[in-house]
Amino acid sequence: MYLLNPVLWRAAWLTVALTLLSACGGQAGLGPDGAESAAYRIGSFNLRNFGPSRVDDPVALFNLVQILKRYDLVLLMEIRDASGEAPMDLLASLNAVSDDAYAMVLSERLGRSSYKEQYALVYRSEAVQVLDYFTYDDGVEPYDQFEREPLVAYVDMGGLRFNVIGLHSDPDNVLYELNRLLPVYQDSVLNSGDPDAVLLGDFNADCDYLGKEELPYVLLRNDADFVWLIDDEQDTTSSGTDCALDRIVVTRDLLESQMSDTMSGVFDFQSAYGLNDDMAFDVS
Repeated sequence: MYLLNPVLWRAAWLTVALTLLSACGGQAGLGPDGAESAAYRIGSFNLRNFGPSRVDDPVALFNLVQILKRYDLVLLMEIRDASGEAPMDLLASLNAVSDDAYAMVLSERLGRSSYKEQYALVYRSEAVQVLDYFTYDDGVEPYDQFEREPLVAYVDMGGLRFNVIGLHSDPDNVLYELNRLLPVYQDSVLNSGDPDAVLLGDFNADCDYLGKEELPYVLLRNDADFVWLIDDEQDTTSSGTDCALDRIVVTRDLLESQMSDTMSGVFDFQSAYGLNDDMAFDVS
């Protein structure tokens, strides 16, 4: 078990602009002039100890739903409700106010001790199909590799297919877990037959958890096949901290060959919605 730091998480996001080929082609890519263009937004959001109390708070729930509506596909982390009702209530609230239908993939409860978390992959049904998903098998506890095994999904977004790998790393073992992401990626390729991937989540990849002197030893940072879209100087937290804990990493071939006009950044919902510190902490 670890103690939760009093940190407000912002949402890291990636806007993917896909130029779609003709419907008969059925694939996304850099099409001919005049081809239809569509933009999709992918996000990563640590909900910070999410459970029934957040769902029962109408203001916090309203702001959470407004954040989720921004995304076509978003990874949610730190879901703590043992009953499993809170994430489903969140999804129902999202669908109640959205013009689009959303669906959810929910992992099992993960963690080596009594402290357990779940991942959720929330997606707009019209834009995204989840073709397959699983929790990475990292061995038998307590000899496994991850505190919370990554969630792996194979998705179709506007005709473009790629693997999604989500991780909330153990803050006490960040470098080791980040370096185990490469085998997770390789496993996702074996499972889907597709080398394209987006890896995202609260990697705890900065500040006290992963110092600047350790960054060069992260394997994915040294591999030319991967591009880190949330750089080291961005702040994915608030409340007096300035840390790039949340990251989004994309395979280079996917980025260069299939994603046009790609943008990435951090959504500061506290500023965007004019929330004071207490209201913001009620959200995340």
